[in-house]
Formats: sequence, structure tokens, C-alpha cells
Amino acid sequence: MHRSEADALSTRFPDGTIVLHIGPHKTGTTSLQAAFHANREALGRQGVIYGGRGPKAGDAVRAVLGMRGPAGTVPSIREWRDLVDESRRATRGRFVVSNEFLSEASPEAIRQIADDLDPARVQVVATLRPLDRILPSQWQQFVQAGATKPFDAWLDQALRASDSATSRVWIRHRHDLLLARWAAVVGPQRVTAIVLDEHDPQWVFRRVEELVGLRSESLTNATGMRNRSLTWPEIEAVRALNLACRADGLDRRQHYWLIERGACESMKERPPRADEQTVGLPAEAAERVLGIARTIVAGIQATGVHVVGDLDSLARPPRSRPAGSVAPGCIDPDVSAALSMGILESLDMIKGRGGAWAATPTLPGVPTARIIGAIGRRPAHLARAGARAALGKVLGNRAP
Repeated sequence: MHRSEADALSTRFPDGTIVLHIGPHKTGTTSLQAAFHANREALGRQGVIYGGRGPKAGDAVRAVLGMRGPAGTVPSIREWRDLVDESRRATRGRFVVSNEFLSEASPEAIRQIADDLDPARVQVVATLRPLDRILPSQWQQFVQAGATKPFDAWLDQALRASDSATSRVWIRHRHDLLLARWAAVVGPQRVTAIVLDEHDPQWVFRRVEELVGLRSESLTNATGMRNRSLTWPEIEAVRALNLACRADGLDRRQHYWLIERGACESMKERPPRADEQTVGLPAEAAERVLGIARTIVAGIQATGVHVVGDLDSLARPPRSRPAGSVAPGCIDPDVSAALSMGILESLDMIKGRGGAWAATPTLPGVPTARIIGAIGRRPAHLARAGARAALGKVLGNRAP
């Protein structure tokens, strides 16, 4: 798709706009946030201020939504007030905030956010992609955070709850209802949905540049902040380790540092083999997913919000994995190695931070080969036997 200079000007948000990119999760948010964060200074010279501390103003958003952070506590509301004060000083150009947890905001929280920031200045942007791409990635995100349910069982449960107002999956990914919640507060004329082009990863960057008034290619992606999906062997290794951690009593904060920030991030740096299986929809779920997708598209059309991109692409027949394919039963040695080294590296990071919990984990002489050997077993064995003992020794004297 080629857009003229006149087209770009017609879609550009007015001077003084506060742009809220609300995600949702698994729609290229990490890449966009990395691009804005890495290019703050250059964007500022074009009149675009990227608000908050860090790549996604995480503490500020958690504070206004009342969400706990990795430390297990809700940040001080002062974090949100500081972000609001920053937006009020940015009276020229455009002020941008991006955080996918804004997709979980209740109507009451949306009202508070809009009122605090000034409803007359707010423009809401959501990035959207097909459900057959989102659902496997969403399951992976939950597993990285500690979930243990296999994909097919999780998917079946999620699809049964697609009309639920309390399911976390559908609070985020019933995109019609998400857009309607924000449009009910700020008005549909102040909500823009950008449908990602699955064949052109740079397309969303160009569209966002147009909306906020940046020159083309101002949002160069930051390679240090990737969020690639794990392959099926990789995520199964994590899921199996979660089972062992749960049996061994690892708490949420410890899991965050050792597994989510350690093992998972390490594996994302590993180049997967070309033949490594990815997580895909089972064929029997494809028709159910398509029905939900069609409902979402019809609902978005009914909201009256602005749509950039091919809305119908969200309701095309979904891709599914070959019939009869099942989760891998054995974990390859290089996957095991990446998982293990991520844990070990996270221990060094924790020590460098002065300890992430009261009793910093220690590594009392356990050979790396032993840990790799335990993690590399079949997932069922990993949950029941060697990994629990190996991980317990890796963690050493944990805080209760």
C-alpha cells in the first residue's frame, strides 16, 4: 500500500495530541515500544515526546490500573501523576504513551485516565492482528509467566469463554469490545485501529509515523528488545520447568527473575532451527476461531472507530497445524542449554542488583551439565523427578 503526502497529512493527529497506544498484547507492541524508546532524542527533535520512564511507562500504568508489578506490589500513584504532569508540559507536538496493559483497563479506569490526561487531547490507538496468530502467542506469554496447562487444553478452555466479560484473554482480545470500551469514553472519532500487515512487518511503523507526524523511517526498530515467539520445543521446556517449580514451591517473584527474565530471554537469543516446530492451532479449533474472528470484525465495524489497514484480514480462514501433530516429547540439548544458561545468567544479574529477594540464590557447585541433563528430559519426567532436585540446588537458600 502506498500513501501520498496528502494522505499522511489527513490522518495526522492534531498538534498537542496525547496518543495512547493500548496494545493489546501480542500485536507488535514490544517492537513499537523499543523503537520509540531507542529513538527518544531524535523523535523529540521532531516534536514527538515518548512519555514515561523505560520503554512502556510500566510503573505509571500499573499504578493507575492498580496492577501488581514483578516485585508483587502496586507502584505508587505518584508514578502516574508524574506521567500526567509530563503530558501537561508537552503542549506542542504529540505526546505518546504505549503500554499493552491499557487494554485491560475497566470503564472506570478508562474514565480516570482520560480525565487526568484531558479528554480533548487524547487519541487512542490499538494495533490488531488475526486471532490464529495471537492465541498461540498469548498462551506462550502465560507459560513464560508460570502457567502449566498444555496449549490444546488451554485453547479449548479459552474458546469456551469467548463471550465472558471476566476472561483475561478476551478482555484483551475481543478487540471489538476493547475498542468499544475506549470509544464509549473518548468517542469513536478519537479511536484508531491499525490492522497489522502480516506480510510487511514495517507497515505498522510507517502508519504510526504518519499518525504522530514523524518523517518516514524515524521509528527504526531496536534489535536489543525483541519479543520473538518461542518454538514448541522451547515453550514446552519452559512449561515443564514451571511444573517442577510449582512442585518445589518457587514463588512468583523468584519465577519472574529466574525463568521469565532468565531462561525465557536467553532462549529468545537462540536462533531456532528451520525445522523446529512452532505452536499452531489444532485443525479442529480453526472453525471456532474463525467464528469469533467474524464476530470481532462485525463488532469493530459497528463501533464507528477509524480503521487503518485491511479489517477483513482479521477474519480470513485461520492457519492450523498438520493433523495429528502433538507437543514434542523430548527437548533438544541446545534448547536445554539455553534454558539452563538463562537461569545461571539471571543469578549473576540478581547478585549485581544487590539481590532481588531477601536471600539471594546461590549456585553451590552444581555442574551446568547436570542441570542441562535434568531439564533435557521428557517434560513429564522433568515435572516429576530430576529437574526439581537440580533446580532446588541451583536456587540454594531461597527466601520463603
